[in-house]
Amino acid sequence: MPIKTQLEWTRVFLKQKNSTNIEIDQQTVDYFRIVYWFNPTNERSMRLTDAGFDNLLSFNIQHFSHKLDCAILPKTLVQLEKFFTEPYFIHHLNCIKTFDEATSLTLTLYNNNLQSYLDNSQKMS
Repeated sequence: MPIKTQLEWTRVFLKQKNSTNIEIDQQTVDYFRIVYWFNPTNERSMRLTDAGFDNLLSFNIQHFSHKLDCAILPKTLVQLEKFFTEPYFIHHLNCIKTFDEATSLTLTLYNNNLQSYLDNSQKMS
């Protein structure tokens, strides 16, 4: 079953870091959810903070970097919240790093034009 929410991802992150298999309480999960996710009020938002991105990198998980031709607009940020279902990180508003190979491939096919990719995703939904 795929992981769909910040809460589920946060639990996975903490279990990976917890080599002693001690039970992780809800208060700890809630704290790290705020630390790892840029928008912790939307449990489906997959945008990572610097700390969340660094945490994923510490697990040596493959990520894909895309330099964007134009800066990310507020409209783009709203669309990312809706259409990106795997963790991603925005670096300096002109670079996005994703941990999902399918999304990365599709973005490459769109010549790294994130706005065009998201607009077409919105038309199809």
